[in-house]
Amino acid sequence: MSDANDVRALLEQYRGLYAARDCGRLDEAMRLFAPGDDPEMVGTEAVWRGDPDWAVGVTAVRALTEWDWRWWWDVDLDVAAARISVSGDVAWTSIPGALVQTERARAGTLEFARTTTIPRMDEALADAGGTLEERLDDVARLAAARARDLRAPLGSRRPFTLTAVLVRRAGRWLLHTTHWAIAAD
Repeated sequence: MSDANDVRALLEQYRGLYAARDCGRLDEAMRLFAPGDDPEMVGTEAVWRGDPDWAVGVTAVRALTEWDWRWWWDVDLDVAAARISVSGDVAWTSIPGALVQTERARAGTLEFARTTTIPRMDEALADAGGTLEERLDDVARLAAARARDLRAPLGSRRPFTLTAVLVRRAGRWLLHTTHWAIAAD
């Protein structure tokens, strides 16, 4: 049970750093991840590896984490309710949580719409490989998601799940892959 407790302690550190949202502590948060090109953070808007919400490598994970801390909804992770499994030097977990709407999150949604959603909508419309109906469906889905986020009242909570794979390196548990998931509408 010690391994599971050690994993839970690392997850609690991660939760605390996400809750604090102090960009001066990004390096501290990155020390919770495996070094180099191993880590991956798959965000709720990830479509393909390497897009703005799918970070590969500790440098990209740091950049996505910084964006989250500056702009995303507040994150409320229930680490006490995490299910943790361990096999040798690998552990995996699923953690329930909620995203909480704030003014900062609303501003982040606007920024995300400008930098990511609108270009994706343009790409969908220009995709000659899809039917007109498919292209319009893609655009409508993207627009509806941003509009829903912008209309969410302050303080509203949106359930999500964080799953993670951890590895033990030099006797220390580190995050390897995280996947943030919101139920489809």
